[in-house]
Amino acid sequence: MLIDEKYQPAEARFVLKSKLKPSQLTYDGTKLVMAEDSPVELADYLKKVGRAYISEEGKADQKPKRIWYPRANLFNDDFTLNSAASYKDEALFEAGKTYTIKLTATGFEDVELTGIEVK
Repeated sequence: MLIDEKYQPAEARFVLKSKLKPSQLTYDGTKLVMAEDSPVELADYLKKVGRAYISEEGKADQKPKRIWYPRANLFNDDFTLNSAASYKDEALFEAGKTYTIKLTATGFEDVELTGIEVK
């Protein structure tokens, strides 16, 4: 950047977006599944998730629980739902209820997983 005939340092910030489409990550009723044609591995994607928003389906008037994903352990190592997950000493799920989970990750479009039934 040229100011008064002198160069000054310039700073810019940007985020590169992955080619992952939200439809390439699904919940099959038991676990998370990444499509075969996905540009990223499921484990790598989950490492990038920062926030998760959990809402009980059928309760539109209820504000979603906003959690810091790395501290909640929502999914087990085999990508199944951790029905005993908690955040700040509060249980995130109740047996017999169905949830929607929205995941936000740096460099990716938000992914919304619906119909997650807790047994």
